[in-house]
Amino acid sequence: MIVIIASHRACRTVTNLLTCNTSFMIANFLLNNLLGALYGFRTDWAENQPLCFLKAVWGTMSSAGICYSYVLQAMSRLFFAVFYKHKFLLTFRMHWYMIALNWIISILLAIEPIFINGALGFEEESRICVAKSKIFASSIYITVVVIFIPLNIAIFIYAKIFYRSYQATQQVVNMAFDTTASHMPNAKREKKLARNMVLIIGNFAFSGIIYAILAFWHIIAPNILPPKELYLMSMHTIVSFITLKMIFFFVMNKQVKDIVFSRLRLTRQRIHPTSNGQRSAPNLIRR
Repeated sequence: MIVIIASHRACRTVTNLLTCNTSFMIANFLLNNLLGALYGFRTDWAENQPLCFLKAVWGTMSSAGICYSYVLQAMSRLFFAVFYKHKFLLTFRMHWYMIALNWIISILLAIEPIFINGALGFEEESRICVAKSKIFASSIYITVVVIFIPLNIAIFIYAKIFYRSYQATQQVVNMAFDTTASHMPNAKREKKLARNMVLIIGNFAFSGIIYAILAFWHIIAPNILPPKELYLMSMHTIVSFITLKMIFFFVMNKQVKDIVFSRLRLTRQRIHPTSNGQRSAPNLIRR
C-alpha cells in the first residue's frame, strides 16, 4: 500500500498519508515478531536470543505506535467532519506534525518500561522478547497506557463524528431545502469512514484482549499460574489481528484497490494476449 500511494499522485491525500504511517508501524511490529519467530525454531531458542532487550523495546514502541496511530486517524476525520472551517487543520503540514507526534509518543512510551526491573526481555512461555505480562507494573502499563487509553480516545472521537453526522442527517430530513452543506460537508462520507474505522478499532480491541486477561490474571490470582498456551495464544492473536488490519486497510481504500485490480487485469492480458482472438475465430468461420 505504501508503494502504491507514494507512486500515484492521485492517492497522495492526507487520509492516505496517515494510512501509510499506520502501515509502516504495523510493518515494524510484524518484522520484529518475524525475527523472534525465526529464533523460536532453533533448538536453543531459550538460551540464544541476541538483542532480546532491544527487540522488546522495539516491539513495545511499534505496538504503541499502532495504537496511537488510530487516534491520529480519528482526529483527522474529526478535523474534516467538525472543525473543517479551520483550514490549517486540514493541511499536509498539520498531518505531518501529527505523525511526528505519533513517533515521539511511541518512543517515550517504550522508554518507560526500561526502568521497570525485569519488564522487558525474553518470555519463555510465548517464546518471544516482549514486555512481560508476568511483571505487574509492565503488564498494567501496557494494558492501560498502550491499549485502553488510545482505544477510548478513538471511540470518543468517532462517537462525536457519528453524533454530528446524525444531526446533519436529521436536518436533511426535516428541511425542505438542504442547508446542511454549510454546517457539515460530506456527512454521509464522514459517517462511512467513521464506521470503517470503528471496525478497525474493534479489531484492535480484540487483538489485545488475551494480553489483558493475562495481566489481570497475575493481579487477581498471583499464586495460580495461567496455562502456558495462553501466552502463545496472546501473541498469535495480536499478530493475526494486526495482519487482518492490513487487509481491512486495503479493502476499504477504493483508490488503492482499483489500482491493484487494474494492474492485475493488465498482467493477465499480457500473459494471455491471444485469448480474445482465439474466441472470435470460430465466429468468423461460422459466418
